[in-house]
Amino acid sequence: KLMRALQLLENRKVAVVDLPDPPPPGPGEVQVRIGAVALNHIDVWGWRAVFIAGGAVVLVLLAPIHFMLRANWRRPPPRAVHLPSTLLAVAAMLALVGGAATLREGALGYAGVILGLVLAVLFVLLQRRVAQPLLDVDLLMRNGVLRNALFVQWLLYCNAFGSVFLLSLHMQSVLGHAANTAGLVLAVSTLLMAALAPFAGRLADRIQPARVASVGVAVVLLAALMATQLDAGSHLLTIGAV
Repeated sequence: KLMRALQLLENRKVAVVDLPDPPPPGPGEVQVRIGAVALNHIDVWGWRAVFIAGGAVVLVLLAPIHFMLRANWRRPPPRAVHLPSTLLAVAAMLALVGGAATLREGALGYAGVILGLVLAVLFVLLQRRVAQPLLDVDLLMRNGVLRNALFVQWLLYCNAFGSVFLLSLHMQSVLGHAANTAGLVLAVSTLLMAALAPFAGRLADRIQPARVASVGVAVVLLAALMATQLDAGSHLLTIGAV
């Protein structure tokens, strides 16, 4: 399969050129080809097109809201946002992400993860002392329903990351399927969510929402357990069900 990309030529002309095959992966490395589902823009614009195209769609969808929805801007009162807490939270997330992305480098990656965890703990401790915290830890601890709901939501997002990232690697690296095939299989979950969301909302209006949410979490847990049984002989239908 040829790889193509847009290249800026002389006189500011843009042309589609063929790219040579990348070198084979080294020991302990995995080569992954990422493909698009609909426009196949990965082969033309590169892997960054996933984020560029996604961001462009978000901006297009936000434009009608910005220009058609009536709203009045209110300036927040002075010191409404605790700036040191904001900087501490941002630094903690950057250290965690940077450390996790460089764990293969050895001590530098682990140091970044440890630094991020330490900064996160300092952030929580700081929120207990400021008058207007970004995160009201005491309120969160007292409200058991909200605390448990946020914890379950965090687990669901962790599972969603695994289903998108790890299953994509499994289909391409282990099963040997093309990137477009992996993208089409992963699109099943998005279509299911879009189709079932209106019915789930109506069902929550008729039945206790906790029961509806519990059934949804149970289905996600079942899918995660099914994913633990995937191997080199797994069928695409099985992965699609996961």
